[in-house]
Amino acid sequence: MKKQSQMTPSGKNSLIERHTEIIIHICIWIYVFASPLVFRLGKDSIDWIRYLQQLYFPITSCVIFYLNYVWLVPKYALGKKHNRFIVINLAIVILMIIGRDYYEALLPPSETMLRRLSHSPKHLKKPSPFVITFMQVRNAVSLMFIALVALTIRLSLQWHKAESARRKAEFERQEAELQNIKNQINPHFLLNTLNNIYALTAFDAERAQKAIQELSQLLRYVLYENQSAFVDLRKEADFLKTYTALMRIRLTDIVDVQLNISLPKDTDVKVGPLIFISLVEDLCNGQHTSSNVAMTFMFNSASNDE
Repeated sequence: MKKQSQMTPSGKNSLIERHTEIIIHICIWIYVFASPLVFRLGKDSIDWIRYLQQLYFPITSCVIFYLNYVWLVPKYALGKKHNRFIVINLAIVILMIIGRDYYEALLPPSETMLRRLSHSPKHLKKPSPFVITFMQVRNAVSLMFIALVALTIRLSLQWHKAESARRKAEFERQEAELQNIKNQINPHFLLNTLNNIYALTAFDAERAQKAIQELSQLLRYVLYENQSAFVDLRKEADFLKTYTALMRIRLTDIVDVQLNISLPKDTDVKVGPLIFISLVEDLCNGQHTSSNVAMTFMFNSASNDE
């Protein structure tokens, strides 16, 4: 149940990101298509034919952007087919440049053009070939830039998704490792401790009662506290002290187990539950023949940011 509640915010964030992306796309294209009208709001009337003529570039920009964003970039650029990606884009841009003349030929003359013809028809002349070529090259470069923008946005989204997937996989791997440690430690430790307490009852009942009380505190922590993703460092330190005290029961009197924990004052550090217990157990299990087992855990205030 807790995993579902933790995944819900992630799903909500993903939904919000998708809606935000759609809203941004709509706002940008509304601005692109409406900008010719906005610039003529202060004039008496809007030349709709002239507006339709000026609309060709926004339409072609929109077509090239979404052809790349939805189809060309995922299929060719991300599919390691870079040459095809470039050739197809060049072909589309050339078709768009050629198609402009046919598009304008389908429209009737604009009011602006008619006024110019009525006032000074002799002064109107076609642009020179150099000007026409320059304008076509300029438009082609602009359309290629639109394709480049679509490529950049798509690549950034792809990188973001890959990074999110990597972080999620890393988090799940760490969760699985931590859960595996918990599953290994809890039954093993419980059985050993019960056997040791059973042995204590034969010759030291008072110590056995104290051990039972410590075991109850430890089990309460294991059953309830460690179900959270993070716990207070002080609680984890108290757990280690109780755990070490119970570990001393099964060691001989000649083995001196010392646990020193140094914490900063008023610390609010959060750590993963039971992350230090394997260190304590390994040290104690590996030192049966030694007369001293010393463990020191030091945490400074700089750990608060971690």
